[in-house]
Amino acid sequence: MKKAETLRLYTVQNSGRLLLSEAQEAIQKGHTDEAERALSAALTLQPDNAFLRRQRAAIRFIGNDLTGTVEDLQVALVHDPGDAQSWDLLARTQEHLHHPHQTLHAYTEALTHAPLLPNGQKRYQQLEQRANGTPD
Repeated sequence: MKKAETLRLYTVQNSGRLLLSEAQEAIQKGHTDEAERALSAALTLQPDNAFLRRQRAAIRFIGNDLTGTVEDLQVALVHDPGDAQSWDLLARTQEHLHHPHQTLHAYTEALTHAPLLPNGQKRYQQLEQRANGTPD
């Protein structure tokens, strides 16, 4: 997963990297609005960049903009459907939105692309139980 993440980072142009760095500094200071603005500016330069979309989605998740998070992740996953981290973030977002079936679907996709996620099978069983209930 680290190699895939490095390759995704290489898709960001230099100006986008500067804005990404600015966003990371802002989030470390707890300024989610500034971080989101920086990533939005980066996306203006590279609107189809799935990596930047996921980064902004993560910021929106932290800022409790769950609808914005879902919107960004949907765009990111169109451009990079094999990104397990986007699928995992989508699962967490759907879980916060109380959509158990969408949560399970997104987490299943995350496991498909990264079968060795920490506690993956245990979490999958929990989500499956929430979505489908307990067997009789």
